[in-house]
Amino acid sequence: MLRKLKNKFVLINTLMVGAVLVLIVLSIFIVTLYQSIKTEKRVLSDILNSVEPERETRYALVLVNEDGTSIIESSLNITDEEIQSCAQIVINDGKSDGINIRRTIVYKTKDTDEGTLVAFSSLIPIASDAESVFRNASAIAAGALFLLFLLSRRLANLVMKPTEDAWDNQKRFIADASHDLKTPLTVIMANNDILLSHPEKTVDEQIKWVESTKSEGEYMSSMINKMLELAKSEDLISKLELNDVCISELTEKAVLQFEPVAFESEIMIDSQIDSDITVKSNSEEYYRLVQILIDNAVKYSKAGQSVFVSLTNGKKDCTLSVKNRGDVIEPEKLEHIFDRFYRVDDARSKGSFGLGLSIAKNVANALGGEISAQSDAENGTVFTVKFKY
Repeated sequence: MLRKLKNKFVLINTLMVGAVLVLIVLSIFIVTLYQSIKTEKRVLSDILNSVEPERETRYALVLVNEDGTSIIESSLNITDEEIQSCAQIVINDGKSDGINIRRTIVYKTKDTDEGTLVAFSSLIPIASDAESVFRNASAIAAGALFLLFLLSRRLANLVMKPTEDAWDNQKRFIADASHDLKTPLTVIMANNDILLSHPEKTVDEQIKWVESTKSEGEYMSSMINKMLELAKSEDLISKLELNDVCISELTEKAVLQFEPVAFESEIMIDSQIDSDITVKSNSEEYYRLVQILIDNAVKYSKAGQSVFVSLTNGKKDCTLSVKNRGDVIEPEKLEHIFDRFYRVDDARSKGSFGLGLSIAKNVANALGGEISAQSDAENGTVFTVKFKY
């Protein structure tokens, strides 16, 4: 569908510009022909007035009076009878100047005491010159149109790429969400089938199926809430109001909140937070961002390891970083770390939907920050968010 839309855009763009180029070429042809005829008439006028013409031309000068038609001068490659016939046609036209398409001449007349002087020249060389200009202009227009076609295709690819990426992400999102919802739905339906097949049993006797259904329902509810949270985070940029916020206090608060959670998993949280760092931000969303990053670091750390949170002050920006010593993330996986529903290790992601870091990226962007991730054996996995002052 998007390819058809792109091709349609290129076709419409090419046709519209092509129509404009055709009008331009026709205008050039008409203007050139008009100017050439105008110049030729001026030359013929100089000849009638015995003035040296501004350029050389092939012409015929004829005197027409009551005695008949007499040729005064001629450089045209036509017979005297044809010259006299053309002069008579000019007289019959009754105009002081003009063109006669039937005889393909351009003419000029002047009344004198001896009669009417008629000067005319062939229209064919003038039309030929204008036609040559038309052909050259057409060739240039055709080349320009071809280049425009190539440029339009390139431009269409650039313009449509974000749409194509969004379309692909949307399809992948639907596929991933359907996959994650399919399993709990299957379990719930299987549990219900089991319960319905033993109506004589009490609730206590079938409690494990009831509890399983409740657990899967809670999982689905949590997932749907997370998806709604993601949808809201994608719309933050246009709605979020930023004010001066002391993010040092919010970062310390988030660290203190997660210390008991980390302690239960035998994980320590260390921090180094510069004081009194104030940036344009939103208290609620910044706090959520720090929570997501710390929660992710704790979740993927092993017992006995530490999570390190730092907030440092720079000259032009401040940097929030959250580091853990969990398994190193391979580069090919790291580049997808902020994708929706992406989980580095499905085996260790029970209860995780792969949406947290996508939400973190949306929130960071809405707050005017730039989020990135690095992972290696020496430094561990580090998520960094930079905020400019």
